[in-house]
Amino acid sequence: MSILRHSAWSAAAGIVLTGSRFAVVAILARRLSQGALGQYAYAQWLVDISFLFCSLGVTGAISRFAAQYSHAPLLLSGLFRRWWPLAIGLSLLTGLAVLCGAWASRLAMFPEDAPSLLVWAIASAFWAMQTAALVGLKRFDLIFRANTIAAAVMLTGTALLPSAADIADVIKVMALACILAATVGSSTTKTFLYLRSVDIDPSLWRVVKTYAGNTWISSLVASLVWSRGEFPVIKSALGDLAVAQYAVAITTCGAAIQGVMLGLGGVGAHLTSLWGQGRKEEALSLSRSVMDLQLTVIGVGALVLLVFGDQLLEFVYSASYAAAAPSLRVLTLGLLSLSVSTQSLLLQIETDGRFNRDSLLVGVALLYILVAALIYHWGILGAAAARSGAMIFIAMATLVWSGKVFGSRSVSFANIAAVSCVLITVFAIQVRVGSLSFTERVVLFVISSGGLLLALRDQNGQQILRTGYGWLVRNRI
Repeated sequence: MSILRHSAWSAAAGIVLTGSRFAVVAILARRLSQGALGQYAYAQWLVDISFLFCSLGVTGAISRFAAQYSHAPLLLSGLFRRWWPLAIGLSLLTGLAVLCGAWASRLAMFPEDAPSLLVWAIASAFWAMQTAALVGLKRFDLIFRANTIAAAVMLTGTALLPSAADIADVIKVMALACILAATVGSSTTKTFLYLRSVDIDPSLWRVVKTYAGNTWISSLVASLVWSRGEFPVIKSALGDLAVAQYAVAITTCGAAIQGVMLGLGGVGAHLTSLWGQGRKEEALSLSRSVMDLQLTVIGVGALVLLVFGDQLLEFVYSASYAAAAPSLRVLTLGLLSLSVSTQSLLLQIETDGRFNRDSLLVGVALLYILVAALIYHWGILGAAAARSGAMIFIAMATLVWSGKVFGSRSVSFANIAAVSCVLITVFAIQVRVGSLSFTERVVLFVISSGGLLLALRDQNGQQILRTGYGWLVRNRI
């Protein structure tokens, strides 16, 4: 299967899952009180962060080495024989960790709904394990199938909730969706258990364990930086209502993040294969091309949120969440950090995860220092500023280190500067002018996005718009 087909399946899977989660929050924002929505958002974060604590880097290791050794099925069999017991055991551990977290956080649904919360956590963890293995095997079609099943259950379940429903009913819907999704692809990963395996060389196993350990720390810390690590602070300092407002802003921004990252799963697996085969120059060239494409998407997408974010929040979630608009604008600036995702992946492989681990540790420390300093003065706007600041700091470190390790041609400094200038200018206009009419917003968006698209260049110095048009013509699309 070609890289374009892998990317298409990966993008489709991402669209389905991200779109469904975005829609679920929008439905719940209209069905539940703000306090109940805040409780649900916190429970979702608790499930996610507990899995990352308990995964021990197994997901990152199986994704990398299943792709890197896809040409050696007997070696894959040895890897999967060790992976399966870990996948099951660590999923069960995740369930216990979620119950402990719910008790410590004094969640309103605990302990009455502990069984449903436990099932949701275990099924969600095993689904994540399966997805990581399927990424390594490049079975993005199965990931799409699992995501589609989960999306159908989540959307149907939340849409059919009775008017008297509470958060306990929502948790049951989520648990059922995760159970059904987790079953998809299990037969594929089990196939390797029946093959004759070869003994894994001790030196290779040390590399696997080192990589797993570093990616575990990196993914855990990354979840605090890139996901919802500030939720406990917001809940403690500002309460469930503030969590609900912030959840709306970060969910909307999260949908944009997933949009930017669409198809990267397919590209990431391909980059890993190229690197493992010693075709490093080809991998670096592809990484730079992906970066240029992502900057184009980031620029236009961020402008949409900056210019039309207020109306989007009111339309999707209702007018009661309009107070989240300033936080959404600040979070939008952090989208710039996503442009170095492929460089981050290559640095993770080249350094066995050490660079990502160290940069993320500094980033999460910066996040919590800024949150503690800003949240009591600016509320959720301070939390948003802390998040964007930490994300941009990590991106800058990645840029500098990529240039040092791979050379200056591995990154596109001119395009990053162009996108940054346009986004900061539009942000400043919004803050300075305040309320704009719809016509004024449209004019601002057209001028800023048009200028941005004309300014962006590919690694050969050609306009990205012209390069993209030429690619479409050559492929008769």
